[in-house]
Order: sequence, then structure tokens, then C-alpha cells
Amino acid sequence: VATVNCARITRPDELATNGIVHVIDKVITPLDVHGTVAERLAADERFSQFNLAMLVSDMSKKLKTKKGSFTVLAPTDQAFAKLPVDLLNRILTDADTAEKVLQRHVVRGVFCADAIVVSVGLKTLDDTRLLFRCKRDGLLVNEAKVLYPDIVGSNGVIHGIDKVLLPDV
Repeated sequence: VATVNCARITRPDELATNGIVHVIDKVITPLDVHGTVAERLAADERFSQFNLAMLVSDMSKKLKTKKGSFTVLAPTDQAFAKLPVDLLNRILTDADTAEKVLQRHVVRGVFCADAIVVSVGLKTLDDTRLLFRCKRDGLLVNEAKVLYPDIVGSNGVIHGIDKVLLPDV
């Protein structure tokens, strides 16, 4: 499956009188209109806890860079609410704990949901290999379900997930 800015190419190589047209399944806009993945996360209320953890650690700075691209697996606020209160408090107040948890949620490179059609293992910033699996009811990352796929930023893509992927903290 081929994509461009996470839009699936539904009919490639359509001949036109003055070139070739690739038909896609959604409208794409210039990437700089969206802001970086960090800016997209900061503006989206579904990910306020993830954004707080980014501010506690240095991850917000890393994800604002224009040098490099990222796939961010952002747990929703409901996912964070499932954590024990003491662990949630540590993630939101301790920089080292926040950094460890967030590194488990970031992959170098852009991996759009529509482009993942088989199982693929991708390595996170903390060198953990996560298994991305395409199922009938959507995309899974390990045991987390992707609820909000392909939120595009100028330096990557965000997939909103329903579980926090926890390292040993």
C-alpha cells in the first residue's frame, strides 16, 4: 500500500494529457500548516496527560525538531486514567520516569496506519521493539489499539492509542 502524507493512493499512475495523476483518499495540506508532532499533541485535548509528561521531560523539545521524523504513539487521557494513581503522579512529576515512559512511545521515522498491512516490528527510542499488527478492526501496537490514526505533523505522525506502554519504572 502506497501513501503520501498518510493519504492512501487509491488509483496510481492515471495518465493525463499533461502528466500522471495519483488519486488519493483524502485531502492533503502543506505539512507546515499543521505544526510539529509536539505542537499537534499540545493542541489536542485528547492527549493532555501525554503532553504534560512531555513538558516534564525533554521529549517536547525533541519532538519539535525539524531534523528527523517520528511516529508518536500517544495514549489518550482515558489510557492514563487506567494507571495506578501513584504511577501516574510519578510520570507527571518526575523527569526521569516521564522520559522512560515517553521513549517507549516514539519511533524514528514516519509509519502511517494505512501503510502497515502486515505485522511489523519497529524500534522505539528506548530500543524496545513494538509489534504493529493490522487486524480486521484496526491497527494494534503490542496490545494497544490505535483509536486515532494518522494525525499528521510537519515532522511525523501521531497515532492515538488506548493503553500506556510501560517500561520498568
